[in-house]
Amino acid sequence: MEKQRRLKVILAFFFVAISLQISNCLFASEGIEENKNYRFSMSDLYSEEVVNLYDIEDTYIPRKFSLKDVMQIPVANQENLGLCETFATVKSIETNYALKTGQYIDLSERYLDYMMSTDFYSTWRKSGVLATGSNRGSEGDASLSSEALTFCETFGVPTEEDVPYKNYSQSEYKNIENAKPTLMVRSTVLFPNIQNINEYYTKQGWLKVLKSHIMNYGSVCASIATPRVSSNYNESTHALYDILPKRDDDVGHSISIVGWDDDYPKENFKIKPAQDGAFLCLNSWGEEWGNQGYFYISYYDVNLFNRLIGVIDTKLPTEYNVHTYDQNLFSLKGFTSGNASAFGIKYKRDKKNEYLTHITAGIGGYKENVYTAKIKYYVNPYDSSFDLDKMVYLGETNSIANGFMSNFTLDEPIKIQGESFSIMFVLEGNLKDIFCSYSKYDDGSLVSGNMYCYIDDAQEWIGIDFEFPVYAFTISKNENILKGDVNKDYYINSTDAAIVLDKYKDGNLTDEDFELCDMNDDKIINSTDAAIILDIYKNQ
Repeated sequence: MEKQRRLKVILAFFFVAISLQISNCLFASEGIEENKNYRFSMSDLYSEEVVNLYDIEDTYIPRKFSLKDVMQIPVANQENLGLCETFATVKSIETNYALKTGQYIDLSERYLDYMMSTDFYSTWRKSGVLATGSNRGSEGDASLSSEALTFCETFGVPTEEDVPYKNYSQSEYKNIENAKPTLMVRSTVLFPNIQNINEYYTKQGWLKVLKSHIMNYGSVCASIATPRVSSNYNESTHALYDILPKRDDDVGHSISIVGWDDDYPKENFKIKPAQDGAFLCLNSWGEEWGNQGYFYISYYDVNLFNRLIGVIDTKLPTEYNVHTYDQNLFSLKGFTSGNASAFGIKYKRDKKNEYLTHITAGIGGYKENVYTAKIKYYVNPYDSSFDLDKMVYLGETNSIANGFMSNFTLDEPIKIQGESFSIMFVLEGNLKDIFCSYSKYDDGSLVSGNMYCYIDDAQEWIGIDFEFPVYAFTISKNENILKGDVNKDYYINSTDAAIVLDKYKDGNLTDEDFELCDMNDDKIINSTDAAIILDIYKNQ
């Protein structure tokens, strides 16, 4: 009896926590398609996706708004490292989760720096130093916010407390690599270049979309001309208005757009723009710079709208099995058309009850044909052959917003049946300009992680001698646990048990709930089923 009483108290606590979270939520979740990344063009303003996400016709947009009035945002200092893109990226994740839950979590920028460095995955980062004098650092680029978001979507990011902003010796690298993620990105959005829109009402509509995003989903990563370089930054009013594109020797700077003021005086800028109005932005140069770290950028600044990236949704991490062979997460190598119409990769495995949930693959560079081309995904869950009779079609790429990587999430996880499996990518569209070359090699046996391509001319699969990253993510769960997954996302958690118990008490269980939650297969639901769900979860 005592054990049952304690269990009911625990479940009740979980339910109260859920209720509080919902009541404090400012997050516009209606219309969100989970695990999808969006890349919008100018003509998408009235598309179904934009309307579902932002609904600007029925959303009230105030003339002035600031996220710092809604939450307490830490003002960070990147010191003398060019890591602006990691700071802007982290702020978009932090503010999104805070709007969603009412809880602000301070995440680690330095973790992203190291994990995207040559020491771990990428070939892009350069050497740099912190003020402490260490010889290990990184130099960033404003364009890399998209890659940082891709990383957070694939691997997540831990807290600042777990990986503080400092230099690390090589003996500490394992601590960084093994740091447990606290949050992951679920979906993102890449906006069109609003400054290039000439039609007045279309431009005003996209400005409303941008404001709606800040208000409902959090800060937006923006690339601008570096204020320290620009002669148009007004230090007395902390206002920037550039009328010319940034210079070639200025790689740019990433900042976070956190608000706006439609009535911000044009007189505050060194050169007066056409009208009043500016976005409130948060820099990563500490509180001593600007107005305690903040400054304004005119709506008419020519550099502000070049590459605007935001986070639509975040989630708590799930423990995955990761199948891969290539440790270079971001690479210039990727798919190419040429005379090959398909690529494939083979994996060995040794897990039980393993379900494929999503795939991350390298697709190449920033060229426009990367974004317009389609990649169709297939899996052979039975063995590692590329036998079309065994291949299961998963769908087309649903994530082409983030530069080099494609994150594809399955609508329903698929159980892997054999001791090995294969993934196939079929290409549609022009990918000829992506940097990639390959040649044939003899492949005598299955090697987990080998890349293959299908040569149209020869109508055969061949092993190829180049590598680009393909990560296959799976979950391993007790089969019974799926019946207790109230949210039908295959990820059981303790809140599911609270939901089951609450529905049981209110008499609101449906036939669908019976199928999901009746752990004894007797169609007689009772409160002990919730206890079984929670017990299975705790023992995994």
